[in-house]
Amino acid sequence: MPAWFTKNESEPRLNPVFATQKLACPHCHCPVEAAARAVTLRCPNCAKPLQFQDAIFNRSSVENVTTLGQVRVHRKATLKGTVDCGSLVVQGSLEGMVNVRGEARIDAKATFTGSLTTRRLQVERGGCLRGTLCIGESNAESHTA
Repeated sequence: MPAWFTKNESEPRLNPVFATQKLACPHCHCPVEAAARAVTLRCPNCAKPLQFQDAIFNRSSVENVTTLGQVRVHRKATLKGTVDCGSLVVQGSLEGMVNVRGEARIDAKATFTGSLTTRRLQVERGGCLRGTLCIGESNAESHTA
């Protein structure tokens, strides 16, 4: 093999292999594989757009949020609506129906009112949770808090 043909290990590869994540479409629940650094993608089954960006709320808002990233409601903010997200951090006030694929955290002095479905929940001392709560991977158990 000629010397010019050998690959220098310090050179970047032309087709790098990106880390991927496996998840389910929030619209049709079809399995989807995406790059870990993906921002948007269309579901191969239902063709609806999938968002991976975080949604951060710094002031009061009334809207529905669907993202596979994190939803964060800051201390002086209020969010009312339907939320479907990868993870949730409430530092202010959140009211509505919420489905979290990962962990939900309600900080001290934060309030949540409505229906919450999550795999894991952390409520700090002083945090307030009012409504229906469903915890676990199977979501088989439902509790009223």
